[in-house]
Amino acid sequence: MYYLGIDVHKRDSYIAVLDNDGDVVEEVHVENANLDEFAQQYTGSKAAIEATSNYYTIYDTLSDHLDVMVADPYQTKAIGCAEVKRSVRREVAHSTSSSRDDHGELRPSK
Repeated sequence: MYYLGIDVHKRDSYIAVLDNDGDVVEEVHVENANLDEFAQQYTGSKAAIEATSNYYTIYDTLSDHLDVMVADPYQTKAIGCAEVKRSVRREVAHSTSSSRDDHGELRPSK
């Protein structure tokens, strides 16, 4: 099982892929138009995206291949304010690990 943390922007996304141990397997920058191709590589995995203005389209694209959870942007912003300087990798690792339950499964945002 892999966990994808996806930082969605207007035209592209930054993706970190973590394994069950929380180790980063891959970090990539993907144009949103190519997200479907990328998601196919991790079919059946879980993903977390932030609820942004264009998340509906991204969600529809990803949900064909991944179990997608939409994160509350206010919660992810609080994480960002706590650590001003951090890499996307650390942000995504924190977002996906803090969204897991005791069994390592992603839990829905509140």
